Amino acid sequence: MRNAVRVHMAAAAGAAFFLLFPVSASGACRDGAEIGPGIFPESGLSEEISSDGIEIWQDAQEKQRQLTEIEAELEGGWSVTLLGRKRGEQFSGTACFESLGTEEMTGRIFLTEGQNSREYLFRNSRVLVRKKEEEREAVLEPEKWTALTEGLTDRTTYDLDYVKSLQTVRREDGSTELSYELDQKRTAEWTEPVLRQAFLEKGLSLPEEPGWLILDEVKGDLTVSHSGYMTVDYLRAAGSAAFGNWKADLEFEISVVYKET
Repeated sequence: MRNAVRVHMAAAAGAAFFLLFPVSASGACRDGAEIGPGIFPESGLSEEISSDGIEIWQDAQEKQRQLTEIEAELEGGWSVTLLGRKRGEQFSGTACFESLGTEEMTGRIFLTEGQNSREYLFRNSRVLVRKKEEEREAVLEPEKWTALTEGLTDRTTYDLDYVKSLQTVRREDGSTELSYELDQKRTAEWTEPVLRQAFLEKGLSLPEEPGWLILDEVKGDLTVSHSGYMTVDYLRAAGSAAFGNWKADLEFEISVVYKET
């Protein structure tokens, strides 16, 4: 069967860091030690959006959601530049899940960023977080566990309402490359609480009021195989954020590669 997952920034909020941030995927999950598809206006798609590309993307999303066994690897990087000083890290990780989207879901996410690593284990309404010598566990109420398991299924894909432009290129091997851009303002509004949580864990505080994040670019390239599955996805974003009276430049990128067994 095919196994794939996009670890997207939206997931960061669900597991206290759990980054979006949507890698190669293959095999069944091995035990380790917010939104669904968009609905476009009745007036039709923008002239900048390929209608056949949207159909290909939607079909690929549905196939992603039907997967119950998932294993994946991811890599990317982020940076913050403030007062001429740049701070950033490269990150990589693995994720595996069984029975994704059901109450019987079990899973594991392992992230490495610089010299630090963190692991999340999901099982029986519990989320166990391991970081160096530290370990903490949270027990979720049934309705929260259900929301988490169902949400992870949706968060392996984009809300296509956010797509601002989309162009398609057909390859000789039968695959299709979708070059896309997401709406900067809407993506910023949706991403703010995720980034706030991530920065808090790094000792950086951000305003509670919305509007502090400005995205200048959110672009990516997605390749869908001839059989209709996502195979390669690369996303990059750039913008700025307000830190008190100062403005910081932000950059983020992630590469995801999906494979079949």
